[in-house]
Amino acid sequence: MATDKRQVSIRIKLLNYDKLKIIAEKNSRTVTNQVEYLVARYIEDYEARYGQIAPAINNGSIIRTS
Repeated sequence: MATDKRQVSIRIKLLNYDKLKIIAEKNSRTVTNQVEYLVARYIEDYEARYGQIAPAINNGSIIRTS
């Protein structure tokens, strides 16, 4: 099954994970889906403040400029 999602691994403090899990459950989401939601919201807020981010894309892959 093809997906446009990149798998990432993060390390967070246990207390933050436990709180995140509670928030996710209250929102009827998995922890993974809650993290994805939070990242999307952060990007929206960032772009609203600083302008749209436009990564260069070539053949479906992002071109790193730095």
